[in-house]
Amino acid sequence: MTGCSTDTAKVKNVPFVDDGFLAEGTIDVKVDSSAYKITSLRDAMIRSAAMASMHSASGKNWYNVQYGTEEFRKRGDESWLSGLVPSVFKREHPYHESYHGTFCNMAGFAGVQYYRPWWRLGPPGPSDYIDVEYSFDSGGGGDFACDLLTDFVDSFAIVQPKFAVGDIELAEAVNVICKEHK
Repeated sequence: MTGCSTDTAKVKNVPFVDDGFLAEGTIDVKVDSSAYKITSLRDAMIRSAAMASMHSASGKNWYNVQYGTEEFRKRGDESWLSGLVPSVFKREHPYHESYHGTFCNMAGFAGVQYYRPWWRLGPPGPSDYIDVEYSFDSGGGGDFACDLLTDFVDSFAIVQPKFAVGDIELAEAVNVICKEHK
């Protein structure tokens, strides 16, 4: 018996809506366990797992959502000062653009089993199988809050040096909390 690699493959640049704005994440594909004897059967099981995930992202798993993006445009030359202000000082300003999109959910697991014709004569269960786990990584997460708290503690020591002794205890508490959530 041979098994597939348990490394994680990544499908990058997957669009999703986060807090009303379009963002990009990553789908992580990982083989939890597998066993096969023939590579053509392995390839068929991999295709079957891919088809299962594709079909799970259809039908009732589709949904419509409204989201926004920030488009940057140069400041217009409508003002009477436009001739007096050099183009270097004309800044770009964000403008909110609203869009509608269709997104989908997909399964988090696909299991494919192959039973040989004489499977009842041998040990119970499939003779060949593959178990694939899909997970979505939005790219954000808990590190932002920990980084923000750490920066606040550091800024307290700079703004009010007399609080630096108390900030050391606060910084240790923040580090303990952030290490627990990793």
